Amino acid sequence: MSAQPDEPPPSPRTPAEIREQLAYYRDPYYDAPGRADHARGVRESLRWVLGERPQSPVAGAALGRVPNCWEIEDEASRAEEGMRALSAAGAAWFRQHGRGYLTGAENALVWLSGGDDSI
Repeated sequence: MSAQPDEPPPSPRTPAEIREQLAYYRDPYYDAPGRADHARGVRESLRWVLGERPQSPVAGAALGRVPNCWEIEDEASRAEEGMRALSAAGAAWFRQHGRGYLTGAENALVWLSGGDDSI
């Protein structure tokens, strides 16, 4: 299910702001070793909130619609849990995605939910 460009965003960020960040993180600069996993976590999180990705970027949950702010915040918490790998679920997400991806996802999800001024 894709979000329409003129629909209100599921977060305080507008679709235009989200697309601008997505374009920024698609720059080939971010394909380099040491940056690629982080950028992929950012891109997949942005795509999820735009409705371009059906599953959440960390847990892989399918909502069938774009997420709301609470769901974005929950996924940011899952990304942090994965970075820490202290729970069984967190350790599984760490093994699946790696620290770089989870860090990028968490940064983007916090930004998408209204925190921090930049990713």
